[in-house]
Amino acid sequence: MNKKGQMDMSFSLVFVTIVGIIVFSFFMFFLVKYIDLQEHKESVEISRSMDSIITGLKTQTQQKELGVNYNFNMDVYCDGIIINDRQPGQEINSIFFASSGSDDNLLIWTQELSKGFSIDNLLYLVDLNKKYYSDNSSFFDSDMVGVSSISDYDVGVFFSGCPSDASKEIICVSDGLVRGESYVLFDKSLIYGAAFSDISQFNCSYSKIITKWINLFDIYISKNSVMNDCSSIRSSLDDELRSLRNKLIDGNYDINIDIMNELNYRLSDGGCGVLY
Repeated sequence: MNKKGQMDMSFSLVFVTIVGIIVFSFFMFFLVKYIDLQEHKESVEISRSMDSIITGLKTQTQQKELGVNYNFNMDVYCDGIIINDRQPGQEINSIFFASSGSDDNLLIWTQELSKGFSIDNLLYLVDLNKKYYSDNSSFFDSDMVGVSSISDYDVGVFFSGCPSDASKEIICVSDGLVRGESYVLFDKSLIYGAAFSDISQFNCSYSKIITKWINLFDIYISKNSVMNDCSSIRSSLDDELRSLRNKLIDGNYDINIDIMNELNYRLSDGGCGVLY
């Protein structure tokens, strides 16, 4: 074969290789785009399903499994969730507790937070892939989550004693410790929140609860001031409401609401309009 023939063959080989690379690149581009489109479609469907369940549960205490057919990644942030790394994330208007995780094994649950008067219906996104344990055998509902033993658990809630294990997610109620950080767990629903959420997400929701709690005291103080019946009881109730509100502002969340409740009951017994 002469040099010209060799050059033609080399050129043809280079040409075919370049064309092959271009065709392969186009194929991979469209394949990636297709996969990306499918993942986006799944993320939207999961978000819609989750939003529908959340909307339905906001006003009542119950639980419901997500029930989607896709495995997915969920990342939580202060105000919402991100499904499969999709931006922007789905905002959740309710105060919620959740952990980042994978898979579709997710329970959505609501429970009321109350301290004399109702503060909010809290929302939990519970990772059912985790195993839960408490030294109070009735704390976790075995029909709802996988209740485990002291020797094999992912999340532990302890009401007496406080074990130290860096490999576990531990909540020590008597010491007010959530994964080593101090909180006043002033309601059972907050303990559930600590068990079902990442520490950063718990901290965010905890702060929102305190803010809403203080705002509700402001509302009830105003409401009490415009009600003219049972003036003596209302005056005492006003003093108590303002005292409790000031304690919250000062960071004292372990408040005693017995006097506030008693004064509210006295309004009812006296035939006057109750405050809450």
